[in-house]
Amino acid sequence: MSDRIVLDLSGAEDATKAGGGGDFSPIPKGWYEGVIYEASLEKTGPNAKNPGKPFYKLRVNVTQEGEHYKRVVFDNVMLFTTENAPWMAQKGEQLARVTEVWDGEDRSKVQFPTPEELQGTELEFYATVKRDSYAESKDGWDGEPIFRNEISAYRPVGGWPKEDDGGLTGGKKKAPAKKGKQKITL
Repeated sequence: MSDRIVLDLSGAEDATKAGGGGDFSPIPKGWYEGVIYEASLEKTGPNAKNPGKPFYKLRVNVTQEGEHYKRVVFDNVMLFTTENAPWMAQKGEQLARVTEVWDGEDRSKVQFPTPEELQGTELEFYATVKRDSYAESKDGWDGEPIFRNEISAYRPVGGWPKEDDGGLTGGKKKAPAKKGKQKITL
């Protein structure tokens, strides 16, 4: 048996108490600039509703300056659909377009990026705040609600291009709508 390591932490904040060792509370709902720091391709477990199906396991770090700079949000991105949930791969589709692995055109051949292509991708993500019933089901839960972040959407930094951006409409722009009363001359 090896010896235990002993370290004097008497001058450090107690990481086992609320607020100690970093802030694990969820960030407020909204759009954030971030980078995919870690990405792996996993499969749903044998007891899952859809066993053996692919998904990304992501760690996204907030990169925009401010109060939430360097905070971390974790996400699972499903890479499959079902008859009852044809929307399940939407975040995967968004990541495929952000990384430019797929151009968004041929929906019969949507290609998803590899985890290596995802790592280091700068993007924007929309964080929501959800109650964590899984964490609350664990032994030792004290009855206080537990909240966590969930990412509901991804987009390129600066947002998706508008139809009149980058020549997508041949440079034609709609005339601005007229406001206020119009004077009619006879």
